[in-house]
Amino acid sequence: MHKTASTDNLLPEGWSFGALAEVEAFHASNDGFSDNEVFDLTLATVELALEAPLSDWFSVNVLGLYEQNETPLEIDEATFTIAHSSSFSSSITLTLGQMYVPFGSFHTHLISDPFTLELGETRETALLVGFENKELQVAVWLFIGDLDDAGGKNTTKGGAWLGYVHRDAEQVWSAALSVTSDLADSDGITAALAEADIVRLRDEVAGLDLNAGFHNHFFSLTGEYVAALDRFAPADLAHNGHGAEPSAWNLELSYHFDLGGHHSTSAVSYQQTREAFALGLPESRWAVGFSMALMEQVGLGIEWAQDRDYSSVVGGSNALNKILTAQLAVKF
Repeated sequence: MHKTASTDNLLPEGWSFGALAEVEAFHASNDGFSDNEVFDLTLATVELALEAPLSDWFSVNVLGLYEQNETPLEIDEATFTIAHSSSFSSSITLTLGQMYVPFGSFHTHLISDPFTLELGETRETALLVGFENKELQVAVWLFIGDLDDAGGKNTTKGGAWLGYVHRDAEQVWSAALSVTSDLADSDGITAALAEADIVRLRDEVAGLDLNAGFHNHFFSLTGEYVAALDRFAPADLAHNGHGAEPSAWNLELSYHFDLGGHHSTSAVSYQQTREAFALGLPESRWAVGFSMALMEQVGLGIEWAQDRDYSSVVGGSNALNKILTAQLAVKF
């Protein structure tokens, strides 16, 4: 995040403070496929971030988050990191605290979160060890799961990330694979289970994420796939009378250009889910968006999306929901 000079003068040398605020107006023709037309104006996001390098080896990061109607003001992330950089342009890090573990990428130039994020994003209090050099990234992490096992005990969960990034003056290529020992610990699935008053899981179900991307000065192309590697027990998460095996994928193309001297981006995305009706996700989405940097710290975006519900065979409506969203974002 960009830092203002006045903020820098108030902080110890090397420390940085940043903030982001997003106001959104949206109109949904069939909100939640409930036959309700909705228009609303919300303070969608407020983030306050502090990064404090206490020494050459040790740093602290704290991120506060507020989302109107979604998240009360809370500490979203708080981590302590010990890092060592070698003479071979590689680094080893040890991070401890509440964080979004690196399961998945979830990159997008659109306003709305992709289905892959809704299925896979995982915030935990974890211990993470990472290694990175010019092109290779490796991470492994451990945490105590939010859900008890069948015996009523908390169990240790974990995951791993392997990524490759190639950069030159003109373009960037990236690809990554990550796994988690229990996809039910993702924020989206945990919330769905909590709403159904499920606090114990009969079986752990591992998850997989594959993502790749290409970026140059004009175009970005990204693709991602998140999936459970087995079926959940029907009593935990069901789909059409059997245990669900949810998955989601997203393909997005964006074009970057200058418009009247302002950096601008247009993007189009197509997404699908499979066996995710119990998680409250649509079956598919088309989305197109445009964003412009009005000035260095202010951005304006607009997005049109069309969601299709699951069919009546699995309890859905097969209906469409058309959503128009405008966003004003300020960061410093």
